[in-house]
Amino acid sequence: MSTLDILRILTASCRYQRPPGSPPARKYEHLCLAAITLPPPARPTTPVPPGVPFTIEVWKETGGCVEAQLAVIYPIAMARAAFETACELWPKHEVTLRDRCRIVARRERPEPPASAESAAAPPP
Repeated sequence: MSTLDILRILTASCRYQRPPGSPPARKYEHLCLAAITLPPPARPTTPVPPGVPFTIEVWKETGGCVEAQLAVIYPIAMARAAFETACELWPKHEVTLRDRCRIVARRERPEPPASAESAAAPPP
């Protein structure tokens, strides 16, 4: 049974009730003020743990700017574990673990091998 049907049955004896499809009441006409107020539908909310989230970012291989923000994680223990995993997955990039603007942990970009550096330099 719909809510509107329940309202009509409960207010059937009201002399100010208007039939369905009738025009709205004018300014000085009496109007049945019966209403059913239902609670708002429950929305599933994700629980937010207390504290400030930590972000894990991977920087471009050439440096200068963030290439990807990998995660926003709340507990520091989980953030450190995700940081270690990100360091393994992106071996040539700088990876940071931040608390807002404060850097908690940073893995610097690894230095290129010495043999590749000497091969790139022209002989004197």
